[in-house]
Amino acid sequence: MRAAAAVLRRLGIFALTAVLASMVVFALLAVVPGDPAQVALGLTATPEKLAAARAEMGLDRPLPVQYLDWATGLLGGDLGTSAVTGRPVGPELASRAWVTAVLVAAGMAVAVLVAVPMGVVAAVRRRRPDGMLLSGLSQVGIAVPAFLAGLLLITVFAVRLQWFPSGGWTRDGDGLADLLSYLVLPAISLGVVQGAVLARYVRSAVLDVLREDYLRTARAKGLPPLRALLRHGLRNAAIPVLTVGGVQLGVMLVGAVVVEKVFVINGLGSMLLEKVGNRDMVAVQGIVTVLVLAVLVINLVVDLLYTVIDPRLREAP
Repeated sequence: MRAAAAVLRRLGIFALTAVLASMVVFALLAVVPGDPAQVALGLTATPEKLAAARAEMGLDRPLPVQYLDWATGLLGGDLGTSAVTGRPVGPELASRAWVTAVLVAAGMAVAVLVAVPMGVVAAVRRRRPDGMLLSGLSQVGIAVPAFLAGLLLITVFAVRLQWFPSGGWTRDGDGLADLLSYLVLPAISLGVVQGAVLARYVRSAVLDVLREDYLRTARAKGLPPLRALLRHGLRNAAIPVLTVGGVQLGVMLVGAVVVEKVFVINGLGSMLLEKVGNRDMVAVQGIVTVLVLAVLVINLVVDLLYTVIDPRLREAP
């Protein structure tokens, strides 16, 4: 019963946070300079036409009424109509969102594959040359921006070696091999940097676990340090790492904006930059809301995974 109550409480907090976040996004973009009606009609529009366009868009109503109308549409999947193109924002956003989702998922996979082995070995062999070398490499990785890593990867693997495309994305009908060829370089550039950050937290968490009495007992019984850690300690070390991993996944959603620009990928990041440049605030509002909700969902999933990793939290009050 306590576990079910804890889940319901977390879902309630998520719903309340999502509502508050949507209010903040709507309020901030509502006060940004720029008139959607002016964007739609152009600078030569007469005041009468502007007033009619504002009335048609509902911009002449009080902000609370506008928010309720927008939030109601949002619950039904309606993100509004672009003031620039005159088309619904939702279908275009959905077509771009899956590209960013695939890129971020691949980048997170790269980050985990880099961080976990590097952090564990750096902690277990911290006083040996290879452990110190891995710690140093993680520090170097933290200092390298994702866009610079992308440019270096393009220079080496796309321009000189010609192993992968330098940019772009697959088209409808392309197979898995084509998708992977376009995905490898941007996923590495996005994931390696975050993996270096995550490796530092893995190392710190593993060091804390290695100092616990039950690990000392396991080693005293003859288990090698790495085997004792894998058998008895990784689950306890996973909780702080999971927390940081959730944060890093949210950071990747933002970092994807830059990576998509470097590799000319038509994802949410490229769409956001395009709509900001066109002053299409209706579309910007929809994109920002989707990104904020995605981060909130990530945090909710991380909270729920705590109880899977540590059974003691299921009975926590």
